[in-house]
Amino acid sequence: APREVDELRVEGSGSSDTPNWVLKGVELEQRASELNLAFGQFSKAVTERAERKSAVPFVFVAKMCDDATAKSRRGDVSALFQAGDKSSVIGLADSDELIVKIDSVAQMNEISNRLQDYNRNSYALSCLETFWEFQPVVETEKDESTYKIKLIDFQDYETNIAMQRLFERALTARKIAYKKSNYTSQFPVYRIEMEPQAILDGLYGDDAYEMLFSIEPMPRYIVSLDSIQEKTDVGVINPTDGHRYETLGILDNGIAQIPHLAPWMAAKRWTVYPESAISPTHGTFVAGVALYGDICEGKEWVNHGGIKLLDATVFPNEKEALEEDELIANIREAIKANYENVKIWNLSISVVRPVCDNKFSDLAIALDDLQTKYNILICKSAGNCSNFMAGRPKGRIHEGADSVRSLVVGSVAQAKGPDDFAEVDNPSPFSRVGPGPEYIIKPEVSHYGGNAGVDRSGNLVTTGVKSFSKDGDLSSSVGTSFSTPRIASLATGLYQELEEAFDPLLLKGLIIHSSTYSDNLQIPMAERTNQLGFG
Repeated sequence: APREVDELRVEGSGSSDTPNWVLKGVELEQRASELNLAFGQFSKAVTERAERKSAVPFVFVAKMCDDATAKSRRGDVSALFQAGDKSSVIGLADSDELIVKIDSVAQMNEISNRLQDYNRNSYALSCLETFWEFQPVVETEKDESTYKIKLIDFQDYETNIAMQRLFERALTARKIAYKKSNYTSQFPVYRIEMEPQAILDGLYGDDAYEMLFSIEPMPRYIVSLDSIQEKTDVGVINPTDGHRYETLGILDNGIAQIPHLAPWMAAKRWTVYPESAISPTHGTFVAGVALYGDICEGKEWVNHGGIKLLDATVFPNEKEALEEDELIANIREAIKANYENVKIWNLSISVVRPVCDNKFSDLAIALDDLQTKYNILICKSAGNCSNFMAGRPKGRIHEGADSVRSLVVGSVAQAKGPDDFAEVDNPSPFSRVGPGPEYIIKPEVSHYGGNAGVDRSGNLVTTGVKSFSKDGDLSSSVGTSFSTPRIASLATGLYQELEEAFDPLLLKGLIIHSSTYSDNLQIPMAERTNQLGFG
């Protein structure tokens, strides 16, 4: 059983003397002088904002030394910028770059005094290298016209609300059309059909410019399904009366009401799209793997005994790219409408951008917020990569797969054809690799999702896993999209065997801790977690 309280820390041990990384004497005095000089450059800007009574705090970046990024040392640095009982450190621009706000001239003077009192603040000064004014991150793409704007999170509810109002007022005054989406309750994103430089030029010199965090292209999400079709000889199974079946939510492009799936479907589908716009190819295949995965393959890989399915059509078809803000809004509404009855969700969507080392993606932040708010578990695909076709190394997991709370799933090969690259029970050639940001282990686990390779003519060949097409025929396809529903259905089956309240962390822990590596695995020990997670 999970512990009710798990908050104890392992106390550090060792000498109580000053650590050897703390500067002393002339070195400390020189560091303090350099930092004072860098910090003094902010005086004019902070004073100018105070004189015009700007509500926007001044924001700067504190660069930490390369050997001083340990989290245990951030406390000393935060104390240097403390304002009363509140920390002024509001985020990270990079793993070694702290984002700090200044609310007043008095706070600026107080920080300046601490920098001069270098003997008392030697720990913090030894960790810092320099300061510079924060500038918004701006990314552009050729032929891209849709961008998303994020504001600085000042880590204060009232300040953030006030900044959003000021920003929206500035956009309206300049007749800049926008659409606001709340990725989380504290995290709004503004969608604008306008070139970034035009946005910057339009806002420059205004308070709205000073609260910008980033402007970047609005990501688009796509799915793919390359399948071959054959008539099915898989028999239809039906639920047993009186048996408890939990429901797995399929966040996808719809599930066709084919005979094999219809008896297991929740009575009401969730979608915002008209029936004429929906082409339920990918979602039907995913649902078929979740329910009939073992039967189609003639193996006992999951053996859940049957689960219910909810069709949550959050995008209409795999041929159209869906912009990020619309996708997140659809996922949020689908979960909000069904979370009381559906506790486990499958999200098999490939994203166009790999994760970064030093920040979590906006989609991941939104998924984590949903799981926290509604006490649910999302099983997320790691993403597919086609680099193997050009003889290049695999790419990193895609955005969304860096969700901390989600159970992220990679793919391994269940069989090997003549031209396939992967041996059985080894990572599929297309399965993207970890780690996630800040070296978190992603994916956590893997399952069978197919194999692939290149023939002598340079053409793609695949050995797929089986499921159903939207017409009810057997199909074959490959991808982490189809390893993920095996884990999602495993979690759902496990939940319906437990006679206790739903606990996503317990289910995630049981699955991770019962995973293992195959005896056939041929990759180095040090690479296993990046490729397969825990097994």
